[in-house]
Amino acid sequence: MDEGTKKELKDLENMVINWTKSYVRQIDPHGGNEYLIDDFNEEFNTNMVPYIVKLGEAGHLTSEEFAKFQAVIGAHITGFINLIYELEESEE
Repeated sequence: MDEGTKKELKDLENMVINWTKSYVRQIDPHGGNEYLIDDFNEEFNTNMVPYIVKLGEAGHLTSEEFAKFQAVIGAHITGFINLIYELEESEE
């Protein structure tokens, strides 16, 4: 992977981190946060997945690199979801 692509992926990861911070501020510890999970996933699937796919189609990412990046981003999304459940459980 070239340095430009590495920078692009780091920028995309930072974008997901910023989205996460924004969504975390909206969590209601009393529950009803399913819409945040849906919105976060939709934002990712709408705004990022097509771009990542195009990087792969253009030959900038191998399938292994794509899978690795997908796992990194998936960990951020999973962390966000787990945080919601932890905050909701702590309020019960």
